[in-house]
Amino acid sequence: MPQSQPAVILRPNVVLRGGAVPSIPEEQRTRHVFDPSQPFTLPIANRYEHFEPTGETVSLDGLELRVMQWVSRTYVAE
Repeated sequence: MPQSQPAVILRPNVVLRGGAVPSIPEEQRTRHVFDPSQPFTLPIANRYEHFEPTGETVSLDGLELRVMQWVSRTYVAE
């Protein structure tokens, strides 16, 4: 039986700002993204929340996080 690999926990590197507050829970707004210098799309249920990187950073729990600003929402085609 193959051994399972330990889960890799990635440290947050961005904070998501804007958009409809109830639709993006606060605990999902601080997260790790692969490339924080590129736009980020967050899938939620039947839609996508789109964020663009800003030049702003914030300090949270000793981490420097890039601020990504909400720009739009699109819906999954049915």
